Amino acid sequence: MESERVLRTERQVLRPIRDTDIENVHRALSHPKVIKYYAVQYLTLEATEEQMKWFRNIVANETGQWWALEESSSESFVGGIGITSIDKKHKRGELGYWLLPEYWNKGFMREALSAVIGFAFKELGLHRLMAEVETENKSIRKLVQGLGFKHVGTLREVEKGDSNWISLDIFGLLSTDQKSI
Repeated sequence: MESERVLRTERQVLRPIRDTDIENVHRALSHPKVIKYYAVQYLTLEATEEQMKWFRNIVANETGQWWALEESSSESFVGGIGITSIDKKHKRGELGYWLLPEYWNKGFMREALSAVIGFAFKELGLHRLMAEVETENKSIRKLVQGLGFKHVGTLREVEKGDSNWISLDIFGLLSTDQKSI
């Protein structure tokens, strides 16, 4: 799949996630601050293999691609970002993303999202991207809206959390929107 390309931003390299990234993926997807607003969590390294298999499957099925985010200057693992649920007929996909907490509020996700949005529209020829944001996650809501995404609805109490129901705000961005990258 052409989406297995390496992308570059001012401060990051976005390269396809590899099996050797399992420890970093586990570190992120078991971190309480990361999984607070993320529907996936893995308590053990062995359990994280399920996620690694999923990364391989979406590439093999041509329904998505995830990239590891690395800081260019240090090659440090920053987080992950991807396009999933790619529907070639309807030219749409869904974004997913997470960062290690030490990289929060430094503009890394804005950079990475801009690169992936540009890739999705220009290289993959998608027309629509969707982002699901937990209603309580105000910072990500602000980020996607700043990138031009429009709120298109809310899925009320659609996921079961540890002790409560979680609602998701749905945001959409079209390739024809003025702020598209």
